[in-house]
Amino acid sequence: MINPRLGFVTLATVLVGCSGGGGDDGGIAQPAPNQSASGIWQGTLSLGGSIVNDVHCLLTVAGELACILTDPVNDELAGAARGTIQVANGSQVGGSGTVYAAPGYALADGSSVVGGFTVTSGTVSERNTINLTISTFGQSGTISAVFNPSYDRDSSLATVAASYSVFDIYGDPASFAIDSNGALFSQTASGCVGNGQVGVVNPQFNGYTVNVTVSNCLGLNGSYQGFAVTTDSGGTNNVFLFAAFNNLAAIVGAPLK
Repeated sequence: MINPRLGFVTLATVLVGCSGGGGDDGGIAQPAPNQSASGIWQGTLSLGGSIVNDVHCLLTVAGELACILTDPVNDELAGAARGTIQVANGSQVGGSGTVYAAPGYALADGSSVVGGFTVTSGTVSERNTINLTISTFGQSGTISAVFNPSYDRDSSLATVAASYSVFDIYGDPASFAIDSNGALFSQTASGCVGNGQVGVVNPQFNGYTVNVTVSNCLGLNGSYQGFAVTTDSGGTNNVFLFAAFNNLAAIVGAPLK
C-alpha cells in the first residue's frame, strides 16, 4: 500500500453498526447486531510484513474515519487519512477514503501526495480490535489496531481550551490557542495564519471536530475540516492531536499544553 521508505500519510473516521430490534421473532433466528467500530484505535500499518507507520485513528458513530500516521523511526507526523467505513454481517468492515502524505513523504506510487484508498476486507471486535486490508495505487497493506480506553473520557471545550506551548506545522514553529468558546487561532513563524472552530462530537467520549481556514500560507491556503482527540504527554489531556483535510491537502498537528 505504501512504500516503506517513503511512508503513507493520513487524518480519519468510522462508523458503528445498527442494533437489532425487539419484539417477538416468531421462532425465527435473528442475525446478531453489527459490532460497533466507534472508538480511538492505536496500532500499525504494515506493507509486505514490515511496519511502515504507527497509526492513531478516531472512528465516529457517524461513520467517519480520521487517522494520523507517524514514522516509527523518528516519531514524526508522516501523514493522514479520512474516509468512511461500514460494518455489515456482524463484524465485516468495508469502506474507502483519501490518504495524504506529509511534506517529505509520498504515497505508494513513490510520488503522489494525495490518493484514494479502499478497504477491501476487514473485521472489528467491538472495543477490542480492528484489522483492515487496504488497497491504494495497486498495492495492499494491513492496519492492525487495538481499542484505546481514552475514548471513554468525557470531552468539553473546557478540556481543550488553552494556549499551547509547543506546536509546529510540518516543522514551521507556530502559536496555537483554543479559547473557552472553541475559537481556534494559530500563526506560524513564516506567517501562515489559521482561524477556526473546535466542537465536541459527543460529550461522553473523547472526540472533537476541527474546522479551520488557512491564509497567507503558500500551498496550504483554504478551508479544512477534520477531527481531534486528546492524548497524554507528561500530563492528562495535554496534547490536542488533530488532522484536518480538504481535497488538496491535510494539516496534521499535535500541540502540547
